[in-house]
Parts: sequence; C-alpha cells; structure tokens
Amino acid sequence: MKFYPLPPMLFFFSIIMITMASIADLTPISRPEYLTWAGWFLIVAGMAFCYSGSILFNRLRANISTFKDPNKLVVSGPFRISRNPMYVGMVAALLGTTLVGATYVGIGFLLLFIMIVATVYIPFEEGRMIAIFGEEYEEYCSKVRRWL
Repeated sequence: MKFYPLPPMLFFFSIIMITMASIADLTPISRPEYLTWAGWFLIVAGMAFCYSGSILFNRLRANISTFKDPNKLVVSGPFRISRNPMYVGMVAALLGTTLVGATYVGIGFLLLFIMIVATVYIPFEEGRMIAIFGEEYEEYCSKVRRWL
C-alpha cells in the first residue's frame, strides 16, 4: 500500500495552507461580510461534529486509526446520521476556513481534501468494515448515508 498521511494530518495541512494563502492575499475572492460569519459558524460546527465522533470512539474504546482494523461497529451518536461524521466535520471546517480566508487557493485545498477522502480513505475503511463486520455493516450502510 502506498503511504498516505493520516486524515487529521491532511486536514491540518490544508488548514495551514488556506490560512497562509489568505495571509499572503493569494488569489483573493471578493465576498459579502455575512459569508465570513458563515465561515466561522462552519468552522465551529464542523469541529464540534468531528470531535463528537472522535469522543464517542474514545469512550467506546473503538479503534480510530484509519489504517488499522476496526474493532467495533459504532452506529450511535453522530454515526446515526453519517457513516463518516469526522470527515463531514473536517470538510465543513475546511469550507468555513475557505470562506473566512476568501481565497481561490482555499477552494483548491478543500476540493483536494474531499477527493482524497472520497477516493482513498473512505473506500479503504469501508472495505475493512465489510470484511470484518459483513452483513451487520451492510445493513448499517443501507440505513445511513456516507456523508449526510
């Protein structure tokens, strides 16, 4: 398997790059002030949604590491409305950072993050979940959407 950074590393790298592009005023986007406030809301809401999944994993002693086999099928808390609440939260926070930073570079990093999550991390994780939990996981997938 190729090396891929852990999702939080990719997330924080993206946040840093969007912030640096905004500070350097690279490819600025003109936008109304209310979008800045919407961006801050998305950052806070996204991080809260992300951390709610992380806290639940820790409380249930479920393996949270992307490239290690899952030891529990978590279907409660935010996992009732999304199979990937931590990724949903990261995407919301990146979208918020892009709105606050108001730079086209931010859009690029947001899209790159979504592409990597959707083509690398989620398929890998779902493949492991099916291999380990089988029909129980497939039933869960039939009831809960991948994103929202």
